Amino acid sequence: MNNQVDNMKNGLINNIGQILPGFNYLIDFNWDVYENHRHHGVGDLVFGSDYGVIIVIETKWFNTDTLSKAQVNARKKARNRVRKYRGCAQKKFIAVKAIGAVFTNDTGNSIQFVDDQDAGIAKIIEIYTQQEWEESPKKRGILKTILYYIVIVLLVIVAVIVGLAILTVP
Repeated sequence: MNNQVDNMKNGLINNIGQILPGFNYLIDFNWDVYENHRHHGVGDLVFGSDYGVIIVIETKWFNTDTLSKAQVNARKKARNRVRKYRGCAQKKFIAVKAIGAVFTNDTGNSIQFVDDQDAGIAKIIEIYTQQEWEESPKKRGILKTILYYIVIVLLVIVAVIVGLAILTVP
């Protein structure tokens, strides 16, 4: 394995509270996307939150001497992998919701979410996590309950839409 990628992973694991507040639990590391089928893919990192939301993070080291088109294509492939992996991770790790991101060296070791919805969910968790530290324990429990209901309602809406789409397919 690439030593630079390993260093990036270690840096992310050791500083997850600052890089991605609210996702404080390392759930898995180099996990099989499909059980006993490593040739179908190996996910990099999975972190969990207090709210049942997990994040799948693919770490990528880009040679900054290469053409930017090659980097754009590699980043696009990484995002597509993460989109696939997050669905597998949600089932494997029994999460309420799985979101995804790519972590690369060419953007100052920053998180790049695979879509705006994932970025929004991460932001909500960050806000609630910050509020928990500032509020009383009773309010923390209320905030967690509210966030649980928001996530569950979103999942039910998605399930209904998918169900309707399946029923309307001729």
